[in-house]
Amino acid sequence: MIIEETVRNHLRERIESIPVYLEIPANPPDEFIAIDKTGGSQRNFLKTAAIAVQSHAKSRYRAAVINEEVKAAMQLLPVQDEIAGCHLSSDYNFTNTATKWNRYQAVFEVTHY
Repeated sequence: MIIEETVRNHLRERIESIPVYLEIPANPPDEFIAIDKTGGSQRNFLKTAAIAVQSHAKSRYRAAVINEEVKAAMQLLPVQDEIAGCHLSSDYNFTNTATKWNRYQAVFEVTHY
């Protein structure tokens, strides 16, 4: 399984009320989470992936609340067998001015097998 699927499945289990996607759907719901791998490396048989998790909502406040839920859930990611570690690199307001979608983005460094 690729790391994006592992993260998606984990977030779906931890945040059941908000849909989690690997791609932004053509007709997105009012609130959703999107996952993107933005980089990665490998050293001594351990892989490291930079995973960006975007929390989308109709209001900036609600996007920030979802972002906090994402960060709490991602702290528990190492309970998965294939995950060695998960560290928050940064999180910030990432509102898309073109689409007018309010969103926050949290970027994690995930070490996995």
